[in-house]
Amino acid sequence: MSDKATQWQQMLDSLPRELEPSPQVWAKIEDRISPKQGYSTKVAIAATLVIGLLIGYLIRPPQHIDTDNALLATIDAIELQHQSQVSALEDNRQLVGLRDNQYEPIFNDGIDQLRNAAKELYDNLRRDPTDKQLWQMWLWTQKREIELLKQMQKLPNNQLKDGVMI
Repeated sequence: MSDKATQWQQMLDSLPRELEPSPQVWAKIEDRISPKQGYSTKVAIAATLVIGLLIGYLIRPPQHIDTDNALLATIDAIELQHQSQVSALEDNRQLVGLRDNQYEPIFNDGIDQLRNAAKELYDNLRRDPTDKQLWQMWLWTQKREIELLKQMQKLPNNQLKDGVMI
């Protein structure tokens, strides 16, 4: 080997195997290699919250479904009760015998209109059981139908008895 090569090898051997940077240089190196704490930490927290909310939503169905089912059951119970009241009043009407009364067609038209309106309101209420205005209108039509049936029963009977109008 030549002198220069030997000298070069000696200088290399005299150097330490590892170099440790000064504290100032080391601080700059750490800043460059370490991840940014601000942005990535915020993103990780936000992602965790979103995932947690999604899992919670998927595991537990919304509360309004139970409420809607309870309201639908109430609607059906009210409708059934109303139908039984109407049936009782109509049975009583037939026993009284108001078929020949001159006002009966007028009452029947009014009752038919109320029943048609109540049917439409009932159908809409089944679709949206939380609508308070539909509830009020539906219950009003039912109440009015019963009132008309009761008024109809109070009318005088126009049947002929021995050729004389009563």
